[in-house]
Amino acid sequence: MEDNNAFWFGYSYFARCPLNENGLPQYNIECVNLDPTSLSLGDRLFPADSFNATTITSYLDVVIHEKPGSYAACGHNYTSEGEADHTLDPINPETLTPWQTSHGFTASVQGIEEPNALYTLIIVDGGFFFLHGVYVDIPGNNFDIKFGKPISEYEGPKYYKKDPPNPYVFLLFRQESFFEEFDQLPGIWVQFFQQQSEYGPQIANLFKLLDFANDLKLVGPVAVNWLMSRTDPYAAQFHLENRIVNICPMYDEQAAREYGLIHIPDDAQFSVSLFMAYESVGRNFSVCCNNYTYMNQTYHLDPIGDGYLAPFNFKDPPVVKLMKKKLIPLPTDFIGELYTLLKIDVIPDPHVATPEKPFIFWMVTNIPLGRVAMGNTVIPYMGAVPFTETIRPQFMLYKQGKRRRLQINPFLYTPECADIGYRERCLFELDRFVEENKLELVGANWFTTTADASMALVAMDLLGFSEADACASTGVSGFSIPCGATDAPITDAPTPDEPATIIEEEKSRRFDDERSSGSGKGRRRP
Repeated sequence: MEDNNAFWFGYSYFARCPLNENGLPQYNIECVNLDPTSLSLGDRLFPADSFNATTITSYLDVVIHEKPGSYAACGHNYTSEGEADHTLDPINPETLTPWQTSHGFTASVQGIEEPNALYTLIIVDGGFFFLHGVYVDIPGNNFDIKFGKPISEYEGPKYYKKDPPNPYVFLLFRQESFFEEFDQLPGIWVQFFQQQSEYGPQIANLFKLLDFANDLKLVGPVAVNWLMSRTDPYAAQFHLENRIVNICPMYDEQAAREYGLIHIPDDAQFSVSLFMAYESVGRNFSVCCNNYTYMNQTYHLDPIGDGYLAPFNFKDPPVVKLMKKKLIPLPTDFIGELYTLLKIDVIPDPHVATPEKPFIFWMVTNIPLGRVAMGNTVIPYMGAVPFTETIRPQFMLYKQGKRRRLQINPFLYTPECADIGYRERCLFELDRFVEENKLELVGANWFTTTADASMALVAMDLLGFSEADACASTGVSGFSIPCGATDAPITDAPTPDEPATIIEEEKSRRFDDERSSGSGKGRRRP
């Protein structure tokens, strides 16, 4: 409690985050510190040298109960199968995630000195001063949280940083008297807990532990324990929904490294989220002696889960929303900045694409205000070209040099492209394009896809294939002359095992709300 080096806000903080020229903490996602003058946990919770360690006379046993379950975060559905009881040990702390700590706790006291007294248990964020629970009138002769009265129910940590971890402190105080009614509290605290109940601990006002203890005439603390926590996607979604901070790009980075995406360096650090949705207009068509029906659907891309999308459903440009990785992300964050967005892929045909020189499906430059629709379309959007193998189209977002508008001639970057139909797209020298135009990769999104029946139509319309050749080249079965000679079935559009999220008849005006609610499909463990 009194160690100035034990936690992230101690002396090590100033090495990571030097104060600015005004002697104040830096206001960025890594360096927020609401009280840089308090270095120890004791000073932080009990300012003005009011902490007295001699009041701690008992040991507070706390057990966190982790349970399995699922939750949506950053556009993906996560599943955790963990089920365990974590006994807190402040000497050798186990660092737990917000999801692990979200299911409740139990507490007991060893060697309590006054078993006939009543006690108050307070759970508080030691780094950021948010309240996470208050229980009063806990009987000392039968100490159990379930026998106490919750003024504010326990809510687990929602810490937003991966490292260093943050302490959440359990403090036990002795009461002088019994609290019969909630309204018995001083008026300022009645108002505080009403706001806490309405808005939640991470959004309501900061909790002043010392003032609360003094106003309620609490004695102590007589026992203390704490847990250490670092962020996870569960906390990331909470902060995203409440517009507190956006850390979802961190999980996109991890997924990009896991999947080994081409043209995304292993040390890439994304600073912008690309929230993307395809609004697919339904259609009935016949090809290869089958009838196909595609419904009106909205597909939200799930890069973390490497979500699947059928070619028919990405034939038109997606709706794109950009959000910066920062505290209090706002649309105004993009004022004065320009961006370039590419859709690329390595089509399995060396005549049009290689790992080093991909095929360009879309290029938009000089994107202002974070609005892709306001940018300059250099290469018009193309959904897919005929293919038979599984491919992974990638969207790459680059930040342009400060206020630097680009004038791009794409043909200068495709000198080896011999295909007249794809002259500005194939064998695109991406690395040279990025270097010469001083572009910085700041975000990405992607999905996987395999050929569907619509690819046979593309082969016929775009390449002039006969229906027989189109069906054969795209792997669509069922074609015969005449149709029915092979008992070809009448079928609906195939449904993949792991599709991207499908929400019937959704329109782009609802895209922001749906995305912040974490709609994604697939399974991925945190």
